[in-house]
Amino acid sequence: MVTRVVLLSLLLMPLSLRVQHPPKPVLSERIGPPPKVMVASYYHRKFHGRITASGQRFDRRAFTAAHRELPFGTRLKVTNIFNGKSVEVLVNDRGPFILSRSLDLSPAAALALGMIKQGVIDVTWEIV
Repeated sequence: MVTRVVLLSLLLMPLSLRVQHPPKPVLSERIGPPPKVMVASYYHRKFHGRITASGQRFDRRAFTAAHRELPFGTRLKVTNIFNGKSVEVLVNDRGPFILSRSLDLSPAAALALGMIKQGVIDVTWEIV
């Protein structure tokens, strides 16, 4: 009699309660590839006012960057991996020309990232 009641209750139980479904994967809000880690440095102030490879004048107070391959006008979110500070910069120049480095930042961007004292740091970047 007890087994009939158990069997009857199992049959009447909604299917969703009987079957354990794995949790649905959560989709990331980020679109595109994951951030890349690279070594960044910053321009010396002596370059202030000089013409960049894009034809714009370099402004040490602007949030700009130099990259060897990314198109001019590309916006990057650059994050200091040691302190978590981030800035958004505009690629408007070519460089750096030291092969171990991948990104040259304006002094304003470097100051906002907290990298002035170190000079060269590891950062992540992603196109925004």
